[in-house]
Parts: sequence; structure tokens; C-alpha cells
Amino acid sequence: MCGVVGIVDAGGVSIQLYYAMYALQHRGQESAGISTFDGTSLCKFKGQGLVADVFSPAILKDLKGTAGIGHVRYPTTGANLPENIQPLNFQFQDHFISVAHNGNLVNTCELRREYEEAGQIFTTTTDTEIIAKILIGEISVSGSVEDAVHLCMKRMEGSYSVVIMI
Repeated sequence: MCGVVGIVDAGGVSIQLYYAMYALQHRGQESAGISTFDGTSLCKFKGQGLVADVFSPAILKDLKGTAGIGHVRYPTTGANLPENIQPLNFQFQDHFISVAHNGNLVNTCELRREYEEAGQIFTTTTDTEIIAKILIGEISVSGSVEDAVHLCMKRMEGSYSVVIMI
């Protein structure tokens, strides 16, 4: 069980994300992460530990943006490694993509094997990176973020919640 949150606001979102994640802390105490978008690029900070231990006022001030997502992790899939701390951020063509996920995909091994056989490499051991690979693959085919999300949901099997910032 993890906690995921997404916020869009006319002002800065890092403080609101911090408090939302603090309220969700009971859902995961291994690590915490925030990604924000400032109109130009993704900003991120993540670390192992409780929300209050990972984020200081100075760090939150540096997480500029009017949209953001956050994640508190309880390990279900993937080892307790820094690269598994979410949200995971990617840049693909002209898209900045940030993904945070809670749940378990029951077809992760099949999907991962499919992507590895196609020459894809992975930097984490989490289900979340599989979600990103599906999204990016579908965006490259259809050119539509909405179609990519729809097709991604059709490919994933299991019980999950995902918050995506594109």
C-alpha cells in the first residue's frame, strides 16, 4: 500500500503536496517523493524516510511549479533501492512525464519481458516503470496522450491507482 496525490494550482504546489503526503504517511513510510512542473521542466526531490524527514522548507521552496504529484512508498514490488523511490520522471520527445503508482500489476513479468525482448532497458525494479514504458510507447504510436492513457489501462492487469503528470 502506497499513497499517491496530484495537485494543480494557480500558485505553488509543493507545500500542498507536502501536507497531502503527510496525511497519507500511514500508507507508506519507506520513502517519499515530489515532482513539480514549472512550465518549462520537471523539478523533483525524493528520499528514503518519512515525509517530514525527507523534505525541509528549503527543499520545498526549490520545488517550483503549479502542478505536481507526490508519493509515499510502502514496498510491494521492487527492492528498497533509491532508484525505486517515486515519482519516476521521464522526458520523451516534447513530453515531460512523471508517474506515481500504488497497487500491484499481475502481468508485470509478461510486460517487462516483452519490453526487454524489444531492446528496452529498465533502471528500477518497480511496476511503475512498466506503466511509463507503456505510456511512452503508445504516445509514440498515436501521438495522443489521451489514447496512450486509455491503451495503457487496457494493457495493465491488477488493482492500482496511478497519478500521472504530463
